[in-house]
Formats: sequence, structure tokens, C-alpha cells
Amino acid sequence: MTNVANRDVAALQRLTRDLLAVAMTTVQEISDVSMPQMRLLFAVADAGSAPCGSLAHQLGVAGSSVTRLADRMVAAGYLDRRHSPDNRSVVLLSLTDSGAAVIDAVVERRARIFRDALGELDPSARAGLLRGLDGLHAALDAAAQPAER
Repeated sequence: MTNVANRDVAALQRLTRDLLAVAMTTVQEISDVSMPQMRLLFAVADAGSAPCGSLAHQLGVAGSSVTRLADRMVAAGYLDRRHSPDNRSVVLLSLTDSGAAVIDAVVERRARIFRDALGELDPSARAGLLRGLDGLHAALDAAAQPAER
């Protein structure tokens, strides 16, 4: 591992705050959904349809937290809850059209913000940034994988 300067780490810390601000602002601008609720919507969208337990594991929260969030999201019309056809004791969550529309609107708003910001960079800086981000993503993904034994 090469020596990494504190200023490099500080730049990523600043980027994290910037991206978090975009994430929070776009959710607040587009919907009445909280950030934890939005995380649940994205998790359900990624899964297609999933039991509360697996969503809780994916989000790193207790199953009861997902159940409470799901109750509010079902009541608001963003999620649908039904029993698994294979096992009636398993409750599956899936997006409604309203839930999908909220996700689409948030993603599109973020895309406009990123498009505008990237458009401010000169093409060679933008290309370098995107190569660097691809490399950073791969390194973070590799670091998140469990060590082989």
C-alpha cells in the first residue's frame, strides 16, 4: 500500500459531504419521504420484491425498524406488502407505481445536478475524474469483500 497524503483523504471527506448534501437535498426537494424511508425504497427497488428480514440485513438495521418504515410507506402508497406465495409467514415488500415515481424523480434530479457540475469541468479533467472514480469504486468494492481464507 502506498503512502496517502492527508490532503487526499480530506478531499474525499469533502466529496462525501458534497454527495450527502446532494442526496439529502434531492430527496427533500422531490418528496415528503425521509432519508431512511428513501433508503428503504431504493433497497426494495434493487431487490424487486424482498422480505423485510433481508431488507433489514441489507440496510444494516433491525427487522423491527424495517417493519415500522414499511408500515408508513405502505400507508403512504409507496410500498405494497403481501405474503410470499411460497411461505405465508414471509412478508414481501415491493414498490408501487408511486414509489417508483419518487425514485425516478430523485434520480433524475440528481442526474441534472451531476450533469451540470460535470459540464463545468474541461473534458480532460472530467475524463481523469471519471477514470479515478472508477478506480476508487473498484478499490472500495474490493475492500468491502470478505478476506479469503
